[in-house]
Amino acid sequence: MYERAVKAGIRVAAVMVPSIRGFDDLIGPRRDLNGLIADYCARRNLPCVDLFTATAEPDTHRLAAPYSNDGLHLTTAGYDLLARLLYEQVFKDTPTLPSPGATHCS
Repeated sequence: MYERAVKAGIRVAAVMVPSIRGFDDLIGPRRDLNGLIADYCARRNLPCVDLFTATAEPDTHRLAAPYSNDGLHLTTAGYDLLARLLYEQVFKDTPTLPSPGATHCS
């Protein structure tokens, strides 16, 4: 999927899976999956945003309460954090395109 997007001229970025709260036995598999995502991105020189670490409690690695009400889905704060991380790590230095219908003065 990433290769096809890159070939089509689309700027891609992978986002690691966030942790989980309430199902500690599923934290390890999520970390394993994230390792695969990170390795894939490193081999192909693609940006990879670590949403797991950014939203996990440092000691338990559980999804932190401010980022999820139910232990699985992100809250508005979680999506705000994701947007900030994507902007800062992937899109900050991307040139912007003019808005449709914008005129250029010379």
